[in-house]
Amino acid sequence: MRNLLSGVALSLFVFIGSVVSGQSETTVPAERNDKLLGFNEAYEVLTEKALTEDLNSIKSAWKDARDQKKDIDAVLDATGAKKFDELLVTASQANKQKKWVELSLASAEIYKFIVLACDASLLDVPVSVHILDYVGFKNKAYLKMATVDWNLISQSVIEGQNEWSKIKDQVTDKGLLKSMSEAIDGIAKAAKDKDGALLTSANESMLALVDELETNLSKKNNSNTGTAKDLVMGKIYTSAETSSLISLTKETSAALAAKDKKLMIMKLTDLETAWDEAADKLTPRNPAQWKDIDDTLDRGINSLRSTSYDEVKGKQALDDLLKVLTDSTK
Repeated sequence: MRNLLSGVALSLFVFIGSVVSGQSETTVPAERNDKLLGFNEAYEVLTEKALTEDLNSIKSAWKDARDQKKDIDAVLDATGAKKFDELLVTASQANKQKKWVELSLASAEIYKFIVLACDASLLDVPVSVHILDYVGFKNKAYLKMATVDWNLISQSVIEGQNEWSKIKDQVTDKGLLKSMSEAIDGIAKAAKDKDGALLTSANESMLALVDELETNLSKKNNSNTGTAKDLVMGKIYTSAETSSLISLTKETSAALAAKDKKLMIMKLTDLETAWDEAADKLTPRNPAQWKDIDDTLDRGINSLRSTSYDEVKGKQALDDLLKVLTDSTK
């Protein structure tokens, strides 16, 4: 396992320059980024569901990964496509052998490869934010090993610290800055003390805060107010498709207004689940519009279900979500 992972990690940066510089001249770079990041959803699911041995989700995500292989190859140059194929073979072998930790780690490496294949200058959030996600994925997988390898975890900690150092001065939310710094320090202490419980807790905090970093460091959010009035919504969903989402948004808002945090969290989780279940059907209508709504929901989740609880921001996000859902309904 160690040789496999270290070999993959070392080779990623050797290939990445040629992958980006050799992209098709007929592909608009920003559009290429969107395609690549869209492909990454399947690998993010695989990194998470492999560790819980959720066989149905693994099967579905693996099918998506296989189905989109040609599309990924099409936006990479020959060298990049070859490297991607090699990474996919490693993941495929782990999947066939039902080696779930290895599948999670192999999928995480593909996730990182795809992120680094993007044009960093055109990404909405800094590359380091995505790599912090990758570090969190790896840490979770390392803890699931039959014998936890603390040397690998220590290497992952260093990678996370390096990426955080690149972007922390850009974070404008002081609460978020403090919370993320504490999570990174907690992970480092856990690695030093070989404390699995602390690593699990600090790593989960970091992963939750990465979602907040995406919002805080988003170029789009920082170029406008980031509220629903800035979004132009087309009426592309039927009332049957959005009624349960609208109802759950209202119920979450009502629980928040009533100061019933337990009920609010439960309704927010139900809303997130319902949205994720509807995503496959709703996204193709207009991927950009779906992402705007999805980002609005994420703002609510990040404000209300994380260590940086912010009732005011959460209420604003839920109000915005209700508006964009209503505006998107025929």
